[in-house]
Amino acid sequence: MKICTFDLETIADKSKIPFLPEVKANGTLKNQAKIDADIEKKQQEQINKMALTPATAMICVFGWHDGKESHSILLEDESPEAERDLLIKAWKELKKAEHFVTFNGIGYDVPVLLMRSLLARVKPSIKISTKKYVIANHTDVRAVLGNWDTYAKGTLDYYMKLLLGRTSKNEMSGDMVQDAWDLGLGADIAKYCEDDCQGSFDLYDLMVQFYL
Repeated sequence: MKICTFDLETIADKSKIPFLPEVKANGTLKNQAKIDADIEKKQQEQINKMALTPATAMICVFGWHDGKESHSILLEDESPEAERDLLIKAWKELKKAEHFVTFNGIGYDVPVLLMRSLLARVKPSIKISTKKYVIANHTDVRAVLGNWDTYAKGTLDYYMKLLLGRTSKNEMSGDMVQDAWDLGLGADIAKYCEDDCQGSFDLYDLMVQFYL
């Protein structure tokens, strides 16, 4: 059975900023400068959260592990055309697999992949199961290790340290992706994504001997 472990790194799709709901200042503020500052702060918080929401999270890296080594596709620029090209290539790779492995893929990666494909009008090449409590053609490592509890504690780094004796962080973490992208460090984000794919694959390879 050909297994594909995949992971996404996302940034804010700034073209969707006009679609964000209007923010209002705290009603207790009277000073105009403080009102403006409060609105600006809330608008920035909105933008910061965009990369975590499927409809507003542009995929900047698609990474995968083919059972031997990790690979990645890096977004060329922040245009819709560039993301569409990335999605076409991603689905081409996914079509080669029979079983998919993710870490929190049910809750995040697959929904993002599908929503971004819908927005770009890129038809998925294969259906990746997101059913809870059932392992069809997709194993979500986090879901299995957390006993399908959506709120269970346990990041990829936590489980890698606990079960594999190594970290997934190195010099980057997920909350650094947007800043790294803005600084032009796309290659570093791609390497980080590939390392996460390797970690997820290794966890699955170990876990399958005991859980599945």
